[in-house]
Amino acid sequence: MYNNNLIVYGDQTVQVPAHLNFGKFMLDKLRLYKNEIALENADTHETLTYEELTQYAVGLSCALKKLGVGLGDTVALGSEKRLEFVPSALAIIFTGATYTPYDLKSGRAILKHKLSITKPKYFICTNLFWNTYEDLLKTFDCIKHFITLDEKTDSLISVKSILSHVDVNNFEPERVRGQDDVAFVLYSSGTTGMPKGVQLTHLNCILNSLPHEFPNLQNILQGYGMTECGEPTSESWGTKGPRPGSVGMPSPGLIIKIVDPQTNEIVGPNTQGEIRVAGPVFMKGYIGIDPATYLDEQGFFKTGDLGYYDEDKYFFIVDRMKEIIVYDGYKVAPLELESILLAHPKVLEAAVVGKIVPDFGEEPTAFVVKQPGVDVTETELVDYVAAEVSPYMQLRGGVRFIDKIPRNTRGKVLRRNLREILNGGINFNS
Repeated sequence: MYNNNLIVYGDQTVQVPAHLNFGKFMLDKLRLYKNEIALENADTHETLTYEELTQYAVGLSCALKKLGVGLGDTVALGSEKRLEFVPSALAIIFTGATYTPYDLKSGRAILKHKLSITKPKYFICTNLFWNTYEDLLKTFDCIKHFITLDEKTDSLISVKSILSHVDVNNFEPERVRGQDDVAFVLYSSGTTGMPKGVQLTHLNCILNSLPHEFPNLQNILQGYGMTECGEPTSESWGTKGPRPGSVGMPSPGLIIKIVDPQTNEIVGPNTQGEIRVAGPVFMKGYIGIDPATYLDEQGFFKTGDLGYYDEDKYFFIVDRMKEIIVYDGYKVAPLELESILLAHPKVLEAAVVGKIVPDFGEEPTAFVVKQPGVDVTETELVDYVAAEVSPYMQLRGGVRFIDKIPRNTRGKVLRRNLREILNGGINFNS
């Protein structure tokens, strides 16, 4: 048993529809709007109204069902930026099947890895996606049908040829078991290895889509989120308004505890530890991975993030546990040093990692992108940080100037790449 007084709960009385069907949940919302613009392609300026989006999604859903798509199937969607992407995803959800997305720019190795995880039976893509990855896609025997959002080819069925007009008002998505049936398979960011397949049920998706209210919004809202459970905290849920440095209070349906990484004991307010989460918003699980590897003995997800909460249950993120630098026995949070560097007027971007050294472990080392048209020296930045921090936090590993900070598609700094550059002598400048 654990001390319930040290567990932090989001709103536990939140209401969800009894059908627990994310497709129906979305369709009911979409039917409320008609000629308002729902989507606009920022590159081409093409638009779709809510009515057009809903009609497309319903029509494609019916067409997919005629092809045999249904509960238990996984349908992949591969595309560049296209207006059809969102309604196509909804069409898949309406059939009761599981939707999984692939980005045109994912690269062959990542695409191959993701396909091997989900093994889709149907694959919807654009002709550009097909032309880029045709040889790879054809190696997966699990894919029985290829469908294109563009013109028909010898290998691809065209959506345009199967899309039919259906009365939206008389259409209902296939029934599902919302607590168990998987609506989406998304992918972890891959910052600690190859991406993992994240299974999100219909209930997960509904809880993650609950509306936020922003009365008299005058501040930038911060949040803390992850693919596995959407948005664990957000300032939009804060009952006492935004709080500087905080990512807000727990979102509805989330249960959060802070655990001392060394003792595994739950700690109280204003004590740093690993953030662990549970609750109905949390994913069904990773595909093909034993839950014992990522859940603790009480069923909480071990996020690997270091943080704490205050007396009002507002949460603060310190850093990733695996990213913590240990210098001479002292723990240094890279985010703290990065925040200081980013406050320097000549610094555009900054990322801090540990440089391996004998006897002391790791020395904090900064990678910095300069502001355009300015000059700043390593000594200037090292001294600037030294004036702001304790001796053990100083940039003893120095500063390296680079053209860009490596990030994944979601904007997360790829610290592993930087450590390889630092400890392996790789030249990263482009």
